[in-house]
Amino acid sequence: MELQWASKIIEGIGGKIAGRTDGTVKGVSIDTRKECEGTIFVALHGERTDGHKFVKEALRKGAKAVVIDGSAAEAAGSLGDSAREVAIFAVRDTLKALQRLAAEYRKLIGPRVVAVTGSTGKTTTKEMIASVLSRRFKVHSTPGNLNNHIGLPVTILGMDGSEEILVTEMGASAPKEIHALSDIAGPDYGVVTNIGPAHLE
Repeated sequence: MELQWASKIIEGIGGKIAGRTDGTVKGVSIDTRKECEGTIFVALHGERTDGHKFVKEALRKGAKAVVIDGSAAEAAGSLGDSAREVAIFAVRDTLKALQRLAAEYRKLIGPRVVAVTGSTGKTTTKEMIASVLSRRFKVHSTPGNLNNHIGLPVTILGMDGSEEILVTEMGASAPKEIHALSDIAGPDYGVVTNIGPAHLE
């Protein structure tokens, strides 16, 4: 992923921007324990912690932009001198911003999208499809089983821009979740492995 943030990112996520208003990012990060250099760090609210606690750490590790809740002015003030060197996108909901950014990036790249879902067998089926298609096309696929409302956007934003085919895995833990994931991925083809009781514990 490489995007000019002044045009494509703010168009994708909405919100307000402070700090630098030009430049590029080469990917997205949501976890400071992983690569942050040159990325846009999205501070997500989690069940156990809050990504906003790690914004400064992401900047120390080389993030070029951050997406956070709240006003851009307040955010810039809280980050001190480092705010002048990065782009700060202030939005109402960082998760929705991540999802919108992924949807816009997918439209920009324009790959054919294959979506795989079902009660069981999703990951194996996804890997088989990606393996076969990669013999002829440039393919990007869901790593592991990152198939939820966070993993899918991260998968899409992991494309380098040259892909012809995107093979995604979609999992559901609530009614209408596949519909929401489909809005992000925009599948051209759908594969349903099976439908049955699953994850009832």
